[in-house]
Amino acid sequence: YHGDLYQVVGNQEYGLEVWHTTDGINWEEVVVDGFGDKDNIYTYYDNAFLVFDDRLFLGADKLAGIGGGEIWVGFLP
Repeated sequence: YHGDLYQVVGNQEYGLEVWHTTDGINWEEVVVDGFGDKDNIYTYYDNAFLVFDDRLFLGADKLAGIGGGEIWVGFLP
């Protein structure tokens, strides 16, 4: 996005993370601990996030047994 790279990383202990880099070497975490809900552990591969109008839309899936999902929207750095 605008020459930058974003990566979504699943994390079953603390909740998913979104990382950002401008050079491919130095990374900054822009979403921490599943958007404040540790049960948001992953997305469904690359099918669950989209950039539109300078905002990131990301579908988060809950930990098994908790069920459901959420859609999060945030402005990109």
